[in-house]
Amino acid sequence: MMRVTPVKRKAAPSYPTLDYLDEHPELLLLVPERWRHSTLVLGVLSGVLTLVFAGQSQAADQKAPAAPSRVAPVFVHGEGRGSFGCVAVNPPVFLTEDEAQQVIRDEAKKLGLEFAPGAFTIPHATVPVTHMYWCARSDEEARKEAGETRTQTRDLVLDGYDRTHNVAYEFVSTKLVDAWHQDPCMSTVDSYDLKGTAERLRAGLAAHEPEAWVGLFYEPGAARHPHEGHANGEKDLRKQVRDFVKWLQAQGVI
Repeated sequence: MMRVTPVKRKAAPSYPTLDYLDEHPELLLLVPERWRHSTLVLGVLSGVLTLVFAGQSQAADQKAPAAPSRVAPVFVHGEGRGSFGCVAVNPPVFLTEDEAQQVIRDEAKKLGLEFAPGAFTIPHATVPVTHMYWCARSDEEARKEAGETRTQTRDLVLDGYDRTHNVAYEFVSTKLVDAWHQDPCMSTVDSYDLKGTAERLRAGLAAHEPEAWVGLFYEPGAARHPHEGHANGEKDLRKQVRDFVKWLQAQGVI
């Protein structure tokens, strides 16, 4: 049997009421004089205000921009691939670790960033599992087709940090690929996918936003005459740094 229970306290409606019009008489200035004492008209006006306020709220929700990721996209300049071994007819020319770090810091300094080495750490960072040998790479390609990407967790000490602007960077080198590789087999061919490793690292870091703004650069890997390849690799790396600084400027960081 249904029992009638008196309502002790009535919840406030989420739409404007006639009482609201009493509290905001300036709205009545929009209404002709002959309508201001009509309960019916004022009720309709309340309904109109409800629709207006709802529309404004929805528009505000739609216009609210999503916060940008603190991890910049990988700016592609250079193929970032190379192989050494029996099938490498024209092996790549890689910059040394010291050369690449010097190029990055020199170019960044021209553009207003002062990077100190090893001054920022991302604890428990998600980094990719890398492969250097063709037999393992074939297995990894199959995983990619299935939508799988193998990762591992490491404390990542970034290569440089500008404390003033809270900006850090990491350079994906052959040394880094060597440190992160997990190959179930060996072969006579060493293969490096520097650009792909940088892109996978970016995805892992972006999923767990670091406290600093982060740029990822990679070894361009010019496969040309040693002298020409070295110069082109340095040129491509400088382009990556310049694009990163432009991105920081667009975010209002510098």
